[in-house]
Amino acid sequence: MQQTQADRIAALVERYGRMVYVTAYRILGNAEDADDALQEVFLRLLRRSRDRGGSEDVRDWGAYLKLVATRCAVDVLRGRSNRRTENLEATDLVGFDDVDPSRLASQRQKADMLRKALSLMPERDAQVFALRCFDDLSYEMIATQMSLSVSQVGVILHRTRVRLRQMWEPQTGTAIPRYERGEQDVGAS
Repeated sequence: MQQTQADRIAALVERYGRMVYVTAYRILGNAEDADDALQEVFLRLLRRSRDRGGSEDVRDWGAYLKLVATRCAVDVLRGRSNRRTENLEATDLVGFDDVDPSRLASQRQKADMLRKALSLMPERDAQVFALRCFDDLSYEMIATQMSLSVSQVGVILHRTRVRLRQMWEPQTGTAIPRYERGEQDVGAS
């Protein structure tokens, strides 16, 4: 690998590494897994750079790396065993902000259930859902990043919400926790 390629990747790590980590952490709720996803994102970038001889055709590095981070995080969710997350902040992902210990434990369990349900979804659907709900991207930005139309994004989100509702409600007897800063329920159409 040429030194200029290594310098470019190092600069990307410096500039976007935190964003990649935060993106992965929001989906995974676990610092160790987010670190693994961070490393995988830049390993994929290194492989891509080598395969293309260093020529890059990326117009928006931030958007590209966020998409790759989301894909890596969804891959980790799919491969993860049923271990519990260790970080209390993970419950913030689904809109909880109560600090009562019994509610916090329940909320942590719900966050784990949501992650497990997402790991059972088709990969593209889980990625679209994660970009919308965890990263709060607009339909237009998701469509651009994933090479979909805006209407396809809407259909995928609707379908994913219906599937999540079908998985969630029989297990818990409650509605799915809110996301998108409390604006609507995950299960809402």
